[in-house]
Amino acid sequence: MSGLFDELPAPDPKYEGQLLVAAIDRKGAPSQQPHAAPQPVFAPSKDKGMKPGAKTMAAVGSVHSVDRHYRDAQAVLDALFRCRHQPQGPAPQGKRPRANFMTGLTLAA
Repeated sequence: MSGLFDELPAPDPKYEGQLLVAAIDRKGAPSQQPHAAPQPVFAPSKDKGMKPGAKTMAAVGSVHSVDRHYRDAQAVLDALFRCRHQPQGPAPQGKRPRANFMTGLTLAA
């Protein structure tokens, strides 16, 4: 899969925004053990502590650029408390999200 991203052309600089944004999120994705009986991954356990099963670590990342978006204090408060409809900020430019399972990393559920 990495070969695909290596072959993509670089974004056109004339369409790039003023700010570079990088984001990553990692989560434990439920995985089924082939020898174990099927059971809900997030079911409550009989005793406190670790639940049976395992999770595989997955990562999602993205790098893109965006233009500056100026707001005054009242606009920020309105957005936080959703007092009124807020206009959308500038759209991200050249956004290419990427996700994969990180092999070799398994979390006990």
